[in-house]
Amino acid sequence: MTQLRLHNDANVTTTAPGSPAPIPGAPTVLHVRVVAGAGGGPDKTIMHSAAYGHAAGVRVAAAYIHPAGDPQIETLRRRAAELNCPFFAVPESGPLDPRTIRAMLQICRNLRVSIWHAHDYKSNLLGLILRRLWPMRLLTTAHGWTRETRRTRLYYHVDRLCLRHYDHAIAVSRPLADACRASGVREEKLSLLPNAIDLGSYAPWAEIAPARAALAASAEAGERPLVIGVVGRLSPEKGVDRAIRTFAELLAAHGALELHIVGDGPERPALESLAAELGVAGSVRFLGWQAQTREHFATMDLLLLSSHSEGLPNVVLEAMAQGVPVAATDVGDVRDVLDDGVCGLLLDEDRETWAKAISPLLASAELRLALARWARQRVESQYNFKRRAHRELTIYRRLLSVVEAQAPLRKAA
Repeated sequence: MTQLRLHNDANVTTTAPGSPAPIPGAPTVLHVRVVAGAGGGPDKTIMHSAAYGHAAGVRVAAAYIHPAGDPQIETLRRRAAELNCPFFAVPESGPLDPRTIRAMLQICRNLRVSIWHAHDYKSNLLGLILRRLWPMRLLTTAHGWTRETRRTRLYYHVDRLCLRHYDHAIAVSRPLADACRASGVREEKLSLLPNAIDLGSYAPWAEIAPARAALAASAEAGERPLVIGVVGRLSPEKGVDRAIRTFAELLAAHGALELHIVGDGPERPALESLAAELGVAGSVRFLGWQAQTREHFATMDLLLLSSHSEGLPNVVLEAMAQGVPVAATDVGDVRDVLDDGVCGLLLDEDRETWAKAISPLLASAELRLALARWARQRVESQYNFKRRAHRELTIYRRLLSVVEAQAPLRKAA
């Protein structure tokens, strides 16, 4: 790992573990994201894309802007190292830290960035600023917005203003594509590119099915309680309070149940209090943030997605890939992912109907296994990461054809 000393004692640490030797003249795509804590679904997409880019002759790196002193940036650094994604950590002190602009400009110049690939409102805004100082094409991916608070509503407004000035926008779901259009993004500058799963890192269905059947048999024999899982950040838009209320109703009807909540966030104290208030604290396990979630998926009989808003949640795809049946709110592109309810249970907005809808799944191991099998087939056929990476590289090449025409400008800079 090397460290670059910047102006005003700002510093950027960079890790480029095991990445292929630079290809002379190869274009560079820089993924930029603002993150607090250990990140979420977009980070898996970003870091997995590096290997596909390198194989196609495109250098892919990631720069993460994070609160100074946040220790969880090291978790993201380790994840990047595992996936051979060159990684830059840019600490900042507050939302208006001018050193962030200087640090990002230095990274762009050092890497000779051709495409700035933004992933949130702040990286979108930074891209517009830095393009005045370093010639590059601007690409953004819309992962989803929340407007729960005054601050997030402001961020949403800023993001919509930025989108129309970008060279291209990727939306991970149809509703997000519609939102991009409403923000002024022209059709020829917009691509629908859903999230996807790298199935090479998951066991084949032939191995998953016996394990899921054995799990179901152990519950039917009374050897363990059925486990409903919730995985995600504990923030208002995730609606985890709705999951806890539904669990309380199911526990009263079914008895031997546990709710495992994997994740952390600002809502955790309130959620713990809610579980105590409803008298289910003894059956609800708050497991906190986990670097690896697979062992937790392996213990789940059902994943419950209780979100108020989503783009295309990676957690649903991960559950489907691992043979965990899914019950999810009809948000973002969840309906399409679950094939209109063919390979998962769609929950309507009326939370009071959820327990009744979920009960048949808890009562039938055969139904859970059938949904899991159909869900795995759906992921394999429609949400394969290799196909997604190929389409993303096509977008890069289209943008790079314009970058090549700007080469004299970059050389002068």
